[in-house]
Amino acid sequence: MSHMYGLSSPNLRSETCSVFSTRSASPSARRPSFRAAPPLYNPPMPLAILKRALAVWLLIIVAESIHGTLRTIFLEPALGSFRARQLSVFTATIIIFTITWFTIRWMRGGPSGPSEPVGALAPNTCFAIGGLWVVLTLIFEFSLGLSLGMSWARMLEDYDLSKGGLMLFGLAAMFATPWVANRYRKANV
Repeated sequence: MSHMYGLSSPNLRSETCSVFSTRSASPSARRPSFRAAPPLYNPPMPLAILKRALAVWLLIIVAESIHGTLRTIFLEPALGSFRARQLSVFTATIIIFTITWFTIRWMRGGPSGPSEPVGALAPNTCFAIGGLWVVLTLIFEFSLGLSLGMSWARMLEDYDLSKGGLMLFGLAAMFATPWVANRYRKANV
């Protein structure tokens, strides 16, 4: 059985077994080396990136609030409320992508200008940012809707694909936008 493990003799402390060999080049080579175990939880993003992602989300929400106000004033009288909300999903996606495109370098920890190259974010970090934005947006939307006296049926109407609601596509785009912007902005770094 000793031949299976590379041992030629039953004496485990023999020099033929490299694990227990007493011959070595230096005293430090005789000491066992212990590597630190990987962390049990590796957060998808550092705190600095999280803070910047939250700041960008606040900017997106302000822009979307202005967008919603302009939609109510200008589009709803011409198209009706539901059609105006459907159209605004596409314009909102453009707004979100534009804001993300111009802030992705800053979220990475670098300047927003093209002068200094910065490494790209990992894909899991981008999707964590997108997921965070989606969750915060849902909380914001439903909290605002309830505070304005909207019914659950009215708020959920925008999410019902069978009735023409397109908000799920908008949320999917919001989820993917950090990854898309990071990937293509990286090429220009």
